[in-house]
Amino acid sequence: AYLKQIDAELSAPLALASVRARDYDAVVLPGGHGAVADLYKDPHLGRILVEADADGRIIAPFCHGPAGLLSA
Repeated sequence: AYLKQIDAELSAPLALASVRARDYDAVVLPGGHGAVADLYKDPHLGRILVEADADGRIIAPFCHGPAGLLSA
């Protein structure tokens, strides 16, 4: 039932190119295939992480998520 409630959000994820770290309290990098195969080299994620770090925001990677830190 919960997934049906948030279906609109899940079907149209934000493009990282349009994300600004200042609009969020934290950056969470969950584990999984995406962090290891794609996010580790994504320039937009790298920019977001650098912005978040400069602003003193929380950056919380877990499981395979730390691979995404390589993009910074």
